[in-house]
Amino acid sequence: MEKTLKVALVQTSARPEIDDNLGLIDDAFMRAADQGAEFILTPENSCHMVYPQVKKLHTAPHESGHPFLEHFTKRVQERGVWLLLGSLTIKGDNNKLLNRSYLLSPKGQIVARYDKIHLFDVDTPDGVAYRESQTFDGGDKAALVHSDIGCIGMSICYDVRFPHLYRDMAQRGAEILTVPAAFTVPTGRAHWEVLLRARAIENGAFQTVRHRDWRWFDFLWMTHTMDYQGRDNFNTLVLRGFSLLGLITVLSGFLLWYTSSPTIRKIIKKKRK
Repeated sequence: MEKTLKVALVQTSARPEIDDNLGLIDDAFMRAADQGAEFILTPENSCHMVYPQVKKLHTAPHESGHPFLEHFTKRVQERGVWLLLGSLTIKGDNNKLLNRSYLLSPKGQIVARYDKIHLFDVDTPDGVAYRESQTFDGGDKAALVHSDIGCIGMSICYDVRFPHLYRDMAQRGAEILTVPAAFTVPTGRAHWEVLLRARAIENGAFQTVRHRDWRWFDFLWMTHTMDYQGRDNFNTLVLRGFSLLGLITVLSGFLLWYTSSPTIRKIIKKKRK
């Protein structure tokens, strides 16, 4: 029997203030729920973007009392939907931060947490040096969730360059791989879509990816869904807007994309071989 899941991918241009971003994402969340979404996903750094990142040491909340968690654990109960908060910046130990993804159930429970394992310590082609490890502590374990909407494997951004993480989750049963990201412009243009297709094909899994980009002129091309053959060809209803000089922008994709029919499962098993 064929099974479908209606998914909403929320894409935003984050601001420095947590309250501003909470309002922006809540608006997108409510519109998605109104249109029947069952699983809603937000980008990496949903709560706020601050440059240089070291400034987040003074603005990031602890998990307990985090405005996003307090708000959305109630919202998912009101609307009866699953929500992946792509990532929030959480104040950790030893004057470091955590880049943490949360999966919330329709009952308002945090059913999974995932701390980004592979930190972005890179010199990009445009001459900019990124040292995420100076401010953040990396995670040390994968997150795989068996839920009533499928088996979900969680990751964040730079993780996508490390195929063994996704292969391990696929071998443990992952059907949906989430990749919230805030890729840089040069590396995103060169590798983003190719890497997503590779991870989907290698593992016979569906991928949902949301890219939040503070560079307003580049962000529109960054939202994708990949099927197990690496095809980004789902039927999608897209709501577009622009964010510049204080104007609110939300790009939300609404997709029907998950199937568990026996025929598809046979194809997936062949692909994994």
